[in-house]
Amino acid sequence: MSFTESLKKLLNIESDDANCVMIVGGLGYAGSHVAVELLEMGYNVCIVDNLSNTNIDVLDGIEKITQVKPVYENIDCTDFVAMDKFMNKYPGIRAVLMFTSSHRAQTAAARYRNDIMSLITLLELMPLHKVQNLLIAGAENNFITERIIDDVISENSEIRVKMVEFGELIGAHGMGLIGEVPGSSGCSFVQMVAEVAAGVQKKVRITDNVERNYMYVVDFARLFACETRKMIEEESQIRVEKLKYESGCKMTQKDVMEMFGNVNNVKIQYLCELNDENPLSIAETAQPVVVRADTNIDNALLTAWKWQLHLSDSTNEDTHKRRMIGGS
Repeated sequence: MSFTESLKKLLNIESDDANCVMIVGGLGYAGSHVAVELLEMGYNVCIVDNLSNTNIDVLDGIEKITQVKPVYENIDCTDFVAMDKFMNKYPGIRAVLMFTSSHRAQTAAARYRNDIMSLITLLELMPLHKVQNLLIAGAENNFITERIIDDVISENSEIRVKMVEFGELIGAHGMGLIGEVPGSSGCSFVQMVAEVAAGVQKKVRITDNVERNYMYVVDFARLFACETRKMIEEESQIRVEKLKYESGCKMTQKDVMEMFGNVNNVKIQYLCELNDENPLSIAETAQPVVVRADTNIDNALLTAWKWQLHLSDSTNEDTHKRRMIGGS
């Protein structure tokens, strides 16, 4: 063993690779697809996830798709000491990717606490570990997050931040090995449709006629991975940048449900429970730069059904194993 290798072992340093990307929430719905894209680009990926909105099986799915098992540790990102130790073990981190909590997963107070404390932990640790690039992705970037970032950037000119807002992500990876984990984030509308089609749920509840911007999760992941590479490779003077990913595919819940049934040749029972209330808007912020993706909604819904069939097969296999063990 060389002196360098001995020193790394003594210091518990796992890698000094200069092409490492750390993904906070990397086993979640969006994060896992981004991890796949980055691995296929040739980056080393280090994942931090406390499994509060996903499960460990996603890690196996990523490995089967890419033939690479990324570094993973079960850590709460709000834990400063644990995160500090993790970043010490992997000193070659070029960028940190943070995926904010789904609005379906938690109460508003719990969601803000998790996101804000995680953000503060990262902003404190990044200068200590000489990490310059932070990309934050979420269905909505709130003015509190933006104020925190502005204040920190004003004190530390080395940090660069990109905030990416996106609409409703749908579908799954084409191999059907990763997708939205049922129950992990309160179940999206398309996941609910898939579960009704598979007989897991009885009826789809259509709650409004709002036209939403739906984007195939793989299209999002490719855009976000390219944005990460661009941020790492380019020496931009822009300290904070806001982006908004759109697909141009605006549809109502009923439109999406009917298209899902048509492309997958399945029947879906549904119930209309329309709610005329509009969401409350608290504050307006600066408008982001819009980036459009050529999303194929048909393909996205096909992959959503493929993922649901994979979940159903896994559930049936687990049930069979339990019966064999129990003898009934």
